[in-house]
Amino acid sequence: MEDRLYYRNGARVTRGEYVVHGEDEGFLRGLSAFETMRAFQGAIFRAEAHTERLIASAHALEITVPSAQELNHELNAAVSGYRGEARVQITLTVGGSRLLSVVPMDPASPGKALRVVTLPWEPPGWLSGRVKHCSRAAAQVAQKRSGADEIFWVGSDGCLTEGARSNIFGVVDKQIVTPPDDGRILCGVTRAALIEAAKSKGFPIEERLLPEETPFTELYASSTLRDLAPVIEMNGRAMPGRGPLGTALSVAFRELVEKECGA
Repeated sequence: MEDRLYYRNGARVTRGEYVVHGEDEGFLRGLSAFETMRAFQGAIFRAEAHTERLIASAHALEITVPSAQELNHELNAAVSGYRGEARVQITLTVGGSRLLSVVPMDPASPGKALRVVTLPWEPPGWLSGRVKHCSRAAAQVAQKRSGADEIFWVGSDGCLTEGARSNIFGVVDKQIVTPPDDGRILCGVTRAALIEAAKSKGFPIEERLLPEETPFTELYASSTLRDLAPVIEMNGRAMPGRGPLGTALSVAFRELVEKECGA
């Protein structure tokens, strides 16, 4: 099997055919919804959760979307027989394009230490932070100009909300903490799995507001492609990196993935 697979509107295509029309407002205006998933030996980790979020995002953007059953069938067929770990991405545009790619995972990505900077931002009231859309120019430019690996957003209340491409976890007073689902964050599938893994092991964990100056003894960014990545620098200040609770949580998360995907 080829190591890179591309599909457009359900049909296998070449990389050169993996395109949208130039007049598609998904391209012109960013009216697109997407999901990035991870496959292990031909099985997508929590595909249904990703599909549910994709459909919700599409509806918020008034994008016509196939049924969850159709999407899940398409996703599972695309990765069936794929060996190794893969990054699976699906994008739906308002112009009617459905793009699906399956490419090898970068083995250096999961758990890679990060340097982050904080910047003020929170989603506007008319579009929930729970919507995963493709209008990401501001975040991309901010990250490039900062030279950092990731941006951590700070809300109008002075609290950390999420990363530009991740959720935030930390350790404070020997307790795992993460910002709450208050409408300002995109609740990651990996975030939910990490919380589940922590609770299954009896680790102390709480969802609560985290002021920017919270005295973290461990700090992490979580995402589908990063797992639980330690933050070693924030705003030029050294951070402690990976610690015992984060290490234990990473092990518990991996056990959950192995149980569900046989990874």
